Amino acid sequence: MNKLLSIFALTAFFCFACSPKISRTTNTKIDALTVEGKILEKNTKINNLNLDIEKLRLDMISLTRDITNATDSAGKSAVKSKEATLDMKNKIGDLGKAATADITAETAAKDARKVYKLNNKLSKMRENEQDILLQISTLSKEVEVLKTEKRNVPNN
Repeated sequence: MNKLLSIFALTAFFCFACSPKISRTTNTKIDALTVEGKILEKNTKINNLNLDIEKLRLDMISLTRDITNATDSAGKSAVKSKEATLDMKNKIGDLGKAATADITAETAAKDARKVYKLNNKLSKMRENEQDILLQISTLSKEVEVLKTEKRNVPNN
């Protein structure tokens, strides 16, 4: 029994002596790599947000062109409606002139609604742009904090 106990003690000693040890250097390297991984993750998010904002800005440019065209169309419709209304007033009782004035007024109103909707859409896109810029700013600050944390990790 005593022999068995001594064999067991020697085996335990050798297992303990040969087992890999986690040194302080390994821990600091792991910490530095963990921080580096977090920095890379946040930078990836920032890059994706920058891509999103560029796509949004391209859409906003296209929408601005559409708004300009719609505004021109609405202006022309309003002028036609005004002319048809004046023509109708000059020839009171002419149902054809009244129908034309009614149709042109509806067209002008439709064009004005289109401009209104497009402007609202542009406004929402600008709000989204501001939200994305805020997210980028927040992530950039987090990256700076992580970089200082990385510099503070001792190098052994």
